[in-house]
Amino acid sequence: MFAEQKVRAEAATMRYIREKTNIPVPTVIAYGMADDNPTDLGPFLITTFVKGTLLGEILKAYSVDEQGDKVLRSDIPDSILEIVYRQIADITLELSEHDFDQIGSLSLHNDDTWSICSGPLTLNSNELARCGNVHVKPRVYSTTSDYLLDIAEQNIIHLEEQRNSISSSSDARQKYTARHLFRAAVPSFVSRRYNQGPFKLFCDDFRPGNILVDDLFKITGIIDWEWCYAAPFQFTYSPPRWLLLKEPAYWNSNSDNDLLGTYLSRLDIFVRILEEQEHHRYSVTGKNADPSLSSLMRRSIADNTFWFHEAARDSFALD
Repeated sequence: MFAEQKVRAEAATMRYIREKTNIPVPTVIAYGMADDNPTDLGPFLITTFVKGTLLGEILKAYSVDEQGDKVLRSDIPDSILEIVYRQIADITLELSEHDFDQIGSLSLHNDDTWSICSGPLTLNSNELARCGNVHVKPRVYSTTSDYLLDIAEQNIIHLEEQRNSISSSSDARQKYTARHLFRAAVPSFVSRRYNQGPFKLFCDDFRPGNILVDDLFKITGIIDWEWCYAAPFQFTYSPPRWLLLKEPAYWNSNSDNDLLGTYLSRLDIFVRILEEQEHHRYSVTGKNADPSLSSLMRRSIADNTFWFHEAARDSFALD
């Protein structure tokens, strides 16, 4: 879905990250729309090759439930996780240093400057169109509250318009109630301090499956930036959903009952390392965020904002 918009957004984002940060991403060689492609195969994006192994393939095992979902291997030493977490903590901090005054996708102009000219192209909006036949026209937002309220309305439209979205009358009541409760909860979970920005680059598909590493677990490149956009800052300091590979929204309450404890223990490691990297960056640059990203992340899990964000980012997991 949205093939041309995805290519434009990904090319603009990758060039921005390549030029403005030290985050390892492939170099964009060329990109174009369907009309620019002599093969008639649609829009295209050509980048340099990045050598490495997908981190997700190294870390994965399979859960015992019938879905066979990928989960974090239990035999991965903490020392290896710390090597990976430290690099990702630095990447998170670096992305958080770039401010935008609106929520939306990056656009690259002919004079090699960037701006937010279109609404956020998110993984959730793509899946709503692909699987739910709900086509949302994204717009640019100036406040987090407006963005989250629009998401709430999209979720209600999704229930109304996807013909196979319910299995029974009780299922319909449950989903109807959940969506209206989500909309009512928006004001309680919007950060007043950051409601009007600044907004930060955030990638919906940032996960080990899109991270390449060498034999020593050094990150050689990060790929798949099509779902990256300037997002509410509170998304940035929400705990990473990928720590166990299987996202929290899809944990099975019967077979995955130990995953929350494992997730929280991994999160403790990640936040500790994030705090260490914050101190290191301050000692080098003299820049000190107040409050720190690590303290905001701890607060997000403590006050359940993390779970609200998970619902906001995945309409199919709202229930």
